[in-house]
Amino acid sequence: MVRLLISPWRGKSPQITITMLSTRQSALLDAIIKEYTATAKPVSSGQLVDREELDISTATVRHDMVALEDAGYLLQPYTSAGRVPTEQAWRWYVKRVTPETTVGKRERDHLESVAHAHRDSEQEMLRRLAKALAEIIESAVIIAFDKTDTYYTGLANLFQQPEFEDVNILQNLSKVVDHLDEVMARMYGRIGQDVRVLVGRDNPFSASCGTLLGRYTTPRHPAPSGAGPGSTGIIAFLGPLRQDYGEHLAILRYTQSLLQTV
Repeated sequence: MVRLLISPWRGKSPQITITMLSTRQSALLDAIIKEYTATAKPVSSGQLVDREELDISTATVRHDMVALEDAGYLLQPYTSAGRVPTEQAWRWYVKRVTPETTVGKRERDHLESVAHAHRDSEQEMLRRLAKALAEIIESAVIIAFDKTDTYYTGLANLFQQPEFEDVNILQNLSKVVDHLDEVMARMYGRIGQDVRVLVGRDNPFSASCGTLLGRYTTPRHPAPSGAGPGSTGIIAFLGPLRQDYGEHLAILRYTQSLLQTV
């Protein structure tokens, strides 16, 4: 089950008016978000009319895009440009998203290889897994071993995303890096096995980002292995708002399952 946290971690919940969408508008917004996720560029009506699953005219697409913009789901960054999803659109999308049915074999084999190669040292295994995950999702990965011990990797992947060409966004997120331990400590007791997805203003790392968080648990190993007793902690994927939540959700759940067996 995916949970979308509606209220922020701190402060008062912002008042957001959610306009009900028709089935056609929902399908259109879903298509726009997927196109924008893939291209990182504003989406025009011309990019959508050829989609078989929509089966609507150019005029209807344009009309519905204007309606979605008026309702707060889309933003037109330039007069002649297409539209991009707003934070409200990402909230809508994340609430509906389902994980991919399976993680690719190449990714599964890579993660299993890393986990089994370093199983005798639990923290080293988790660090290596974090690096492998950061490469796969092309974003940052944070692991909280406990409330006071945090490891992160992949920030370079995150900063290379097109969104962070905006100096203000980059500077705001850079400030958060200095407080990752504090943020993870605040969330440590609030995250269960179910993956939670925090977007925009609900995200304690940055309003410009989306975060997936889930608790991991490792089994208790026999003492001769040198690994000592198993443990529990938190894995977080930190990326831009524009990310493939279905794919990343599947990867995080797979990692949780993998760690229960190594």
